[in-house]
Amino acid sequence: MLVIILIDKVKIMKKSILCAIVIALAAATGLLYIGCEKHNSLIEAEKNKPQVETLNATGVYANTATIRGNVVSCGRYKITKQGFFYGTDSGFANSNFVSCGSGAGEYETSISNLSPSTTYYFKAYAENRVGFAYGEVASFTTAQDPIAGNENGNGDGGSGDDNNGNGEDNGGDNGNGEDNGGDNEEPVTIPVVQTNPATNVNGTTATLNGSITDNGGAEITDKGFKYGISPSSLDISVSAGNGTGAFATELTGLTVNTTYYYCAYATNSAGTGIGEVKVFATNSICDCGTVTDYDGNVYQTIQIGEQCWMRENLKVSHYKDGVDIPDLIAAYDNDDSIPKYGYLYKSSSIKTESQQDKICPSGWHMPTVEEFRDLRDYLQYHPNYVCGSNSLYITKSMAAKEGWESSSEFCAPGYDMTTNNSSGFNALPVGSADVYDHIDWGYQCNFFVYGIVSGDTRNSIVWIKSNSSEIGGIINDSNRFNLRGSIRCIKD
Repeated sequence: MLVIILIDKVKIMKKSILCAIVIALAAATGLLYIGCEKHNSLIEAEKNKPQVETLNATGVYANTATIRGNVVSCGRYKITKQGFFYGTDSGFANSNFVSCGSGAGEYETSISNLSPSTTYYFKAYAENRVGFAYGEVASFTTAQDPIAGNENGNGDGGSGDDNNGNGEDNGGDNGNGEDNGGDNEEPVTIPVVQTNPATNVNGTTATLNGSITDNGGAEITDKGFKYGISPSSLDISVSAGNGTGAFATELTGLTVNTTYYYCAYATNSAGTGIGEVKVFATNSICDCGTVTDYDGNVYQTIQIGEQCWMRENLKVSHYKDGVDIPDLIAAYDNDDSIPKYGYLYKSSSIKTESQQDKICPSGWHMPTVEEFRDLRDYLQYHPNYVCGSNSLYITKSMAAKEGWESSSEFCAPGYDMTTNNSSGFNALPVGSADVYDHIDWGYQCNFFVYGIVSGDTRNSIVWIKSNSSEIGGIINDSNRFNLRGSIRCIKD
């Protein structure tokens, strides 16, 4: 009996030891699992951060310089902030900070109140919702003060009273003249000019921008740009007149889908100053040519990114099978407007997938929500199409150069329509209509797209407004059968 009890105790002890070992192993495994989870989440966070690089400084003088950065990748989310840290300490203790807006691509800012003959360090940064990312540390050294030491001369005999001169009346012109004292004039130098990013770039046109930051002490007699298809051969010159300050020139007749290099220049009596060489690329216009619908209407097209869109609103009155499309109306019931503005289609006439498949020409289809999002994202991530520093501001790049109600909103289609339509999409403000009346003529345009909502195919509306910088309604369910809007077809 005693032996049995001892054996049982031994068994219990063994079980306890075994349980302790299992628990310890489970705990260790759990800790390892948790550690891996944390490690993986950190890796994912790093992958989703922006990628930013610090570019060389330009326009470095005694008291000013231009520092530059480049957001190479936005990461998973949009850039919300970008800028620079700079100072005289490479570790950025007590450094200065400057913000330069948001968005992808190159950016720059001019800093002032610098000390002459001093080395400054700077690095670019960018932030999205995941966190900050930084470029490498770069540096520049400001020029020495150009005024220092200009008034020393040696004259013929005697001792001058000022400036260590040895000639009469303090010497003149390095001691060789009389009565000129220390009032030596600063020599005229060549102008300092800055090349700024190109704007309004599309298939065959672009606007070049520059600014003169220092006239060199003399009148600017000519300024403009040199450009070409090679950075070593800027053999085409265009003049932008004379005078100081910012200037711009619109180029026309460019070749589609081509990279161009350019720089700003300015001339005074001392010579010609040349700015940094920059680059832009024209858009490629879709090589699918024209497309013809069932009624024989011919449409122009445009390639934006990898998509090919009609540049005109749909104006067909029959489905591809020859059946009449019901309830069509023209803008203000004026049939003369159809060739330019197309029809306003009723939502119920494109409710089913079959109707949507048959309304566009063969090889083309009514765009989905996802396809319009792709268009939006492409424009937002290419600075040539963005107004200002906010990557959401793309409506001007899509809107036509005519017909919009005037707006004081700088990045809206109704503000300076001459700067619209850099993408070539050419959206016209035809408005919309409901069962009662035609509405919003000149104020907005509405485009139908389609998607699957809760298992049901439903139409959505994308709109562009004359006073808004952002497109709207891209995921708006508008399953209202009396609503009317325009249609733009996209190539299969």
